[in-house]
Amino acid sequence: MPDDDDTLDPTSVYDPGAAPPAAPAVAQPPAPVVAPPAPAAVVAPPAPPAAPARRSNALSDEEKARLNDHKDREKRRLLREEYGTDDEAEVARIRLERKKKLDEHDALVAAEAERKRSQMSEVEQLQAEVASLKSENEDLKRQLAETKKDVVAKEQDSRIQGIAIKHVRLDRVKYAKQEFREYVVKLTDVEKRRLNEVTIDKWFKKFATDNPDMALGAPAAPPPAATPPVPAAAPPAAPAAGAPPLRRVLPAGGARPVVPVPRQAAPADPFAGKTMKPGLPNSMTPKEVREYAKSKLNITMR
Repeated sequence: MPDDDDTLDPTSVYDPGAAPPAAPAVAQPPAPVVAPPAPAAVVAPPAPPAAPARRSNALSDEEKARLNDHKDREKRRLLREEYGTDDEAEVARIRLERKKKLDEHDALVAAEAERKRSQMSEVEQLQAEVASLKSENEDLKRQLAETKKDVVAKEQDSRIQGIAIKHVRLDRVKYAKQEFREYVVKLTDVEKRRLNEVTIDKWFKKFATDNPDMALGAPAAPPPAATPPVPAAAPPAAPAAGAPPLRRVLPAGGARPVVPVPRQAAPADPFAGKTMKPGLPNSMTPKEVREYAKSKLNITMR
């Protein structure tokens, strides 16, 4: 007997194009619950260091007083140097006199120029003005040429300095530049025009090779040894009591040692302890009075 499952439903119609029956749904396990991550702790930024207290540039009253006193003394010194006095009224008077003299001089010069101009004809006046303008123009050209020459010389010196310090010690650059100038002086005009940074660099490189003690990186020359101090000569022995003092004899014609020789004692004063008053035990005789007056007072007595 056929099973119940094999029994066909007479009402069912087989449709070869129909979709196969859906597979039975399989229950899925529930997804695990994941806790959200904890928020990161907020770290406060470090507080900026406190700014150092700024020193006030204001001057104290004492400093202001000293500064004003210095300015006043300097002003008076300059006035004395220029005007011979620091009195403000006198200085004002001298300035007024100087200005008056300058104005008078300018007026005389202008009057003389006007007088000469009035004596000229119109053509001569124009010629004089043209000559004056040419002279001023020549002066300006000469000043401009000198200024340009100075600027070019400074630029060249700066360029040579920059090349020299690449090969020569800084404390020897001045000497090396002087050697380079002497080298350039001996060149011909054609050779001078060929000088450029490359040739100058080669010259200083060769200079450093020929003088290794001046080359860049060479140790600096040691300072000169200190001269040992010369011991002081022993002072001469003090003369014995009662002996005449010594006097030094300067050497003549050479540095011979100085030999102290005894100084001759001064002759004793014959009038010591005597007086010109008569009637005393130590009174002078008439002869001694005349001699005393002649030698001491420059008086001749008879």
